[in-house]
Amino acid sequence: RNIKKAEFSIMSVLKSNPSNVEAFLGMAKLYTSQGNPIKAMQYFDEAIKRNPHHERAYLERGIFVYKIDKERAKRDITKAFELNPYNPKVNQFYKSLVSPQ
Repeated sequence: RNIKKAEFSIMSVLKSNPSNVEAFLGMAKLYTSQGNPIKAMQYFDEAIKRNPHHERAYLERGIFVYKIDKERAKRDITKAFELNPYNPKVNQFYKSLVSPQ
């Protein structure tokens, strides 16, 4: 029930503001938690399409795909790092997954 309520809330945000990247990321995480990777990926991709300079969108998608496509994950995390190397979470994942010491 809470998932349906969250989905309804996020979709309401998207209807009023279709360029809200955070809402697309919210839907991606919602579908991830429901075990629907295809829908999740569609929302991650749409978030990046709406704002290709949103480092967290690349980071979240990179983390999401890491287990199934490490090279794509590394590209996404590298892009997030290029956009904002000062973001602590981006920096952490970049150092641990892309360029481990």
